[in-house]
Amino acid sequence: MLIRRFAILALTCAIVGCSSGPRNAAEGGNAEAQYEFGAAFEEGMGGETQDYSAALDWYRRAAEQGHAGAQYRLALLLADGLGATANPEEAARWFAAAAEQGSAEAQLQLGNLYDAGEGVERDRVEAARLFRLAAEQGQIDAQYNLGMLYSAGLGVPRDEVEATRWFRSAAEKDDVGAMFQLGVSYADGLGLKQNMVQAYLWIARAADREHVRAIEERKLLEERMSDEEIAEAQRLSVDW
Repeated sequence: MLIRRFAILALTCAIVGCSSGPRNAAEGGNAEAQYEFGAAFEEGMGGETQDYSAALDWYRRAAEQGHAGAQYRLALLLADGLGATANPEEAARWFAAAAEQGSAEAQLQLGNLYDAGEGVERDRVEAARLFRLAAEQGQIDAQYNLGMLYSAGLGVPRDEVEATRWFRSAAEKDDVGAMFQLGVSYADGLGLKQNMVQAYLWIARAADREHVRAIEERKLLEERMSDEEIAEAQRLSVDW
């Protein structure tokens, strides 16, 4: 992917006249070029040796010009302490800058910080708002997180129907945690009509992916269900 990025950058330079090549374009203030060099140093690709400090520098140059991708990658490095001492407060500021530009990944990460109270004061209402912004763009982890907040009534009124809606959205995109939660919703009749076949179907899918609680719950369901119900769930799983 990074090799392709550099090819695109080189083509762009050829078109617009960056005769000295991509590096000079970056050093001359081209935000996209700066972002690409940051990515190259972060991953150790495109002919560059992996160097998180250099990646941080290039990302910061692009981020300060408003490049959303660079703002997000800079925030990740700062949050993880790669290339510099971990700085959750600064990471939160850059996640916020990218989130304001519509980055679903940044909205998710900033929501996680507000949910945990890392780098910002804990605010579950703001976490829910950010998760919703990302979830509505199809971000799977945000859909799961939003479902969990609705299920627990954290930052939003408790609403099992809404929780189940988001669990289903993430589960259908193959999120294992959401599969388990959707199965529990079916087993307990939370937000929808109780359906043991559907409960087994979703919990078994999560268990097959080594979700520990799902493995345990599947055994419990097997004690409550008839052989016919289990066979039907297995048939539906094959057809899915």
